[in-house]
Amino acid sequence: MEITSERIDDIPVIVEWLKQMEIAKCIDQKLTEPHGNHKGLSYGQLGVLLLTYIITQSDHRLSAVEPWVQTHRTILELTTGWSIGEKDTTDDRLARVVEELGKQSHARVEIEIKLGRHLIRAYELPTVIARADTTSFSVNHTQGDSLEENLLSYGYSKDRRPDLLQYRQLLATLDPMGMPLVSATLEGNGADDPIYFPTWEKMVKVIGHKKFVFIADCKAGSIATRGAIAANGGIYCFPVPMSGQHPQYLKQWVLLPPAEIKEIRLPRQDEEEPAVSKGFEVELGKFWFNEETNKWVRWHERYLVVYSQSFAASAIRGQQQRILSAQTALDKLAAKPGEDPQALAHKVENILERYRVKDFFKTSITEQIIQQTRYIGRGRPSKNSPTQEVTSSLSHQLCWVALMLW
Repeated sequence: MEITSERIDDIPVIVEWLKQMEIAKCIDQKLTEPHGNHKGLSYGQLGVLLLTYIITQSDHRLSAVEPWVQTHRTILELTTGWSIGEKDTTDDRLARVVEELGKQSHARVEIEIKLGRHLIRAYELPTVIARADTTSFSVNHTQGDSLEENLLSYGYSKDRRPDLLQYRQLLATLDPMGMPLVSATLEGNGADDPIYFPTWEKMVKVIGHKKFVFIADCKAGSIATRGAIAANGGIYCFPVPMSGQHPQYLKQWVLLPPAEIKEIRLPRQDEEEPAVSKGFEVELGKFWFNEETNKWVRWHERYLVVYSQSFAASAIRGQQQRILSAQTALDKLAAKPGEDPQALAHKVENILERYRVKDFFKTSITEQIIQQTRYIGRGRPSKNSPTQEVTSSLSHQLCWVALMLW
């Protein structure tokens, strides 16, 4: 009798979850069938083994999958029900799967949609709120001699690392569990604004309807994105960028609220507990010209003006800290103001702009002027010796007054 032992670890759990998610079925249905001479496991089955290795080992190297499969072949065959050959999981075969997923972009989108719909339907996930966001990341990558050789266009690293190339990653998730709906690696030299409406369209296909609240950051708040979503019957909730007429609107609404101010409580909060914030709602008509359809889009937006006590306290503390830092910098400058009043005024302006406190300081620069009477000519002067008035500037003095928030 020959006895062998293998470490099981979390392999059965991971494989069972991947089987319930129907990963292999989705890949095999949507990807083009492999070459007729292809033998052994299918693209979907190889994808399940690769994902199991990545999840259990926290490693995405293709060359390390084959020895790992050989070490755990028995448990993998028992849990999957497949017969795994010795050369089924070589790096060449796995690279072929990854290459096909990269080349067949339409099939990849179909796999993403089918997988998302299956998970939402199987687990009866709520589809009321969904959100999307982007981030940048840098990688060690050798750039090609020409842009055509690169799979993606890259940008330059924000960390001032010329040896790193920057790309962007998009992820759209379903609230509240955070299940991924749409994921994409994007060019590093582009803007985020134009990608939010196409992302919303993909999310609609995955979720199966348009009646969900699409949440994103202020980069999704451009009038083109909002107009396109509204024209297609979508619902969105974006922080409005403080540009254009928005700062003026906000100032007017805060000073003279056009609607009743109501207290805001969290869904599970009792009425006896203090409200977390307060605010009011303003409805405005909007219009946007769609250059693709050559038509105007008209819709109504609800602006939610919310006051948060904790956020306001944090903003006041930050403002006070900037004011104190500006005071320290002005004190140091006042100790050695120099002789050039223009240079001194320029330094004061730079300090106020650096700490963003121009509205909280009133500064003035005064020049000390001394007039002296001097005798003209050499030798000891007499009572009738001619004199002249000499004006001299000794120094400049900086004075400032600060307004503090308490």
